[in-house]
Amino acid sequence: MAYTIRRKHFDPQSTPPSSDQDISLGDHTEFSTNLFEDLDRDIELNPFPASFSQPAASENEQLLPAVSRLSATTPGTNQASTISTSSKSHEGPKNGNVSTDLTEPSKPPFSANGVGASPPTMPESTLWGVHWHEPAFITTMLLGGLAFALSHHFYYVSMNGQTAGDAAKQAWPIRFGTAFAFLVVACLHAATASAFVQYTWTIVRQEALKISSLDKLFGLTGNPAGLLSRELFDRARVALLFGVVFWCLGFAGVAPPATLTVKAENVTAEVFIPMLNFSLPSWDTSYRFWEPTSITNRIALQSAFSFDVVPLPHVVASQDWSYDIQFIGPTLQCRSADNSEQPYFDQIVSDFESQDSTFIYSQVNDTYWQTAEEGTGATRLIYSAWNTLKPPFGAPNNWNPTCDGIWVQTSTTSIVCTSVNATFDVTIASVGGAQQITQQNVQAIGNGSYSFTDTLEMEFNLEKGEAPMFNPWSLYLSHLFAMGNILQGNITLLEATFPESPYRWEFGNGSTNILASGLIACDEIYNSPFKNLESRADLSEIYGSISISGAVAYNNTFPAEPGMCRNGTLLRAIEDLANNVTISMLSSSSLASLDEVPRKITTSNTINVYQYDPLYLLLSYGIGLLYTFLAVVVGLCSLHFNGASHSISFSSILATTRNLDLDSLTHGSSLGALPLKKDIKKAKLKFGPLLDRSEMQIEHAGKENRLSGVQNPPHIAFGLEASVGQLIKGEIYI
Repeated sequence: MAYTIRRKHFDPQSTPPSSDQDISLGDHTEFSTNLFEDLDRDIELNPFPASFSQPAASENEQLLPAVSRLSATTPGTNQASTISTSSKSHEGPKNGNVSTDLTEPSKPPFSANGVGASPPTMPESTLWGVHWHEPAFITTMLLGGLAFALSHHFYYVSMNGQTAGDAAKQAWPIRFGTAFAFLVVACLHAATASAFVQYTWTIVRQEALKISSLDKLFGLTGNPAGLLSRELFDRARVALLFGVVFWCLGFAGVAPPATLTVKAENVTAEVFIPMLNFSLPSWDTSYRFWEPTSITNRIALQSAFSFDVVPLPHVVASQDWSYDIQFIGPTLQCRSADNSEQPYFDQIVSDFESQDSTFIYSQVNDTYWQTAEEGTGATRLIYSAWNTLKPPFGAPNNWNPTCDGIWVQTSTTSIVCTSVNATFDVTIASVGGAQQITQQNVQAIGNGSYSFTDTLEMEFNLEKGEAPMFNPWSLYLSHLFAMGNILQGNITLLEATFPESPYRWEFGNGSTNILASGLIACDEIYNSPFKNLESRADLSEIYGSISISGAVAYNNTFPAEPGMCRNGTLLRAIEDLANNVTISMLSSSSLASLDEVPRKITTSNTINVYQYDPLYLLLSYGIGLLYTFLAVVVGLCSLHFNGASHSISFSSILATTRNLDLDSLTHGSSLGALPLKKDIKKAKLKFGPLLDRSEMQIEHAGKENRLSGVQNPPHIAFGLEASVGQLIKGEIYI
């Protein structure tokens, strides 16, 4: 039978009950006064467990100064009993008298024979199961870090090569990059820290650790000093690896923002460059139109006199630029006369000797030379060239043999130059505003086609206005004419010198344009052996005391400067001149037109552009994501192993530290102030079911069953190592 005890205040005027009043209930069972400790309490009329602790006597005396017995009506009735107490030593202060009612409920919770008893209640047990929030959060943070890393990469890719602008504009991409790096590191930190929390609870349920080590373990993501813990190194190394990963993740955000830099880059312009266009009207090959020849003659002479390519149009407004060009065009290929050609040269120089007393160096001291020396003097042949055409189309010369190409005879060599088709690979550049042409490669691909006849075999009358009809000529013929206009003619020297200063040889014939070109500096002309052959004239007799060597006078006749004959020999210099004339044709809008396809030209003008080097961004983020992924895997496995989602929040600590042993351990340290007492720091705790509570319930199982019919499951909490059992996932705990 259960009763409710309530305190009542007595009226100050009323008479307190006698101190020796007996209080009895039914069978006069005696109760200890500790039943009245609380204001409102249910009691059961059964023997109390042996572990039931009694309050101190002083507390009982304050509540009931004198209690002797409890009397009540017959058990089983609904009549209420009243217990009044008083003390002789208590004189009844105005508010000190207390009246206590013991009232039997109308329906007892149980009877001796069990009739009418209430059903027993099961204490609320713990709930197992992993809540979706934690694994979702961990995974989302990992994927978020990956997404921000990729966004950072593609943002920098989009900026690569873009114009940087001024300093204010340049700062924004770096700011955005820093923001991306911060977000990546923040997501990786969040994923690693959350996974670490789950693994922390795996550690504390398996290992008993000192409270000082638990402090370092639970605060490892906030205080790196925990990485130096010896106990954690011995018993929780994976947790320390978590800490190392967490604190090193910040380095993943250091390098990526700096992978986008600003550099000065040469401006690249797309322009249309000139190319030879043989479909232009100026390339008409009929006899009636000589525009190609007149244009190429002018270009060829300009190139020969300047010893270089005629200036080409500047395609971009810049001091320095360059581009490569490939095209097909005409040129000359020169070589020494072969055995089939040399007899023609021999016949010509023999005619020179016999008819004009003009000699090459190999004819010195022969019969004709001696005869000429005894007479008016021998004429020295320095240079002579002729073309393939008959008069009036051939250039000026004293002889007009019909032969192929351009033939050149010097005092020592015989050269044959033929027109060929060639591929040109040329670099055209401007350096400081000055044109610079580099012939990378000129390769002959076949002979030029000059299939033509002087006139058709037909009758025509010039008096009636009839003109001769010619077959079409090759497009390249104008190039050959232009080269012939430069090369054809003669240079001969007489056995006399001019007395003017500087003293030089007298020309017998100088009917060639090479005298104004760089070809006179070639060895075949400038270093002819005739320069060392003294004249028979005695200058001292004619001009007084004048003495000068023939070599000095010869050099004065052909003044040359270094570089005028670029390829050294006359043979190679003629080829070089022919190439320059062909390239110079690009300068004329009558012979060349802009190409249909634009070319990219790099200029000296510079602009600031962004340059992205993805190596360190991908490397930094890749390493950070890899270690975070490993941490996440461990954290998710810990969630599965633990069977529940955990945190290190205040509510979690509150729920897992309900233990009387811990209350006793922390007496005097309830403020939580640092530093903790040494005995507290050294105490080893473990998380699991409290063995002392469980053993108590097993020991008093019979009494508990008599009280409620139910045995309570063990309580889970942090406890001392010896008082905590092994936590088993899925078991019933409270």
